[in-house]
Amino acid sequence: MRFLLKLYPQAWRERYEEEMLAVLMEHKITPATVVDLLIGAFDAHLNDNGFAKGARFMRNQLRSGLVMTFCAFMVFGVGWGALQRITDPLPLFQAVNKLYPELGILHDTVFIVGCFAFLAFLISGLPIFFISIKRAFENKLSSQKADLFQQNKFYSE
Repeated sequence: MRFLLKLYPQAWRERYEEEMLAVLMEHKITPATVVDLLIGAFDAHLNDNGFAKGARFMRNQLRSGLVMTFCAFMVFGVGWGALQRITDPLPLFQAVNKLYPELGILHDTVFIVGCFAFLAFLISGLPIFFISIKRAFENKLSSQKADLFQQNKFYSE
């Protein structure tokens, strides 16, 4: 199995190879294990750029994932909002709904799912909002401290 571990990036092997070999020695190797190792090697190469960077890189990855989730819900919200206009004009929609009641069920389902997505949008946006507010106050305080420092330095000269 060592040959499969050679497919992993060098930094990964330096850190995990001995542990992985010990785990592989304890278990029966199946085709599923081989496929899992191949997928793991592929994934390790895709995500190798942040391996040595540590916690700061992971925080940035988490933050960018949160922002991407927030943006995806915004895009979904635009489409969902456009679908809400499908009932306009209402008498025409009601006439079609009488002929095809599935459309009404589909419309109601999309509306309910959209409401849940909107709630998720708001919830995922809260951490971004609070982080932005916190950073704004931190930047304002630090700039005020710098201004005070400059004023004190000016008066002391």
